[in-house]
Amino acid sequence: MFNKCEFLIGDDKSVVIVVPQAVPKGEQLTIRIAEDMVSFYKAGELLFGRVQCQCVKTLRCLRKKQRIGLIEAIDGKMNFPVYIAATARVEGGLSSFADYETRAA
Repeated sequence: MFNKCEFLIGDDKSVVIVVPQAVPKGEQLTIRIAEDMVSFYKAGELLFGRVQCQCVKTLRCLRKKQRIGLIEAIDGKMNFPVYIAATARVEGGLSSFADYETRAA
């Protein structure tokens, strides 16, 4: 499970997230945004990452998206050419994590 990542926002407000591990392939991925926490789930409810984000602009941009691409940076290094390894559905606007099950993957 990871607890930090990078958010890349383009001039056109496009967003990709660089995560420090391999992302689950062939599974439904979901990003849930509650307050200043961004949580990453696979297969519906299995938590595989949670990141605190205190940048209001980034959180606002994430909440406006329906899907976001994830790029792998295993061991802190991106393999070039960089490609989107998976996409995740975005769910936002929740007030607390109690609204979701948090079984760690």
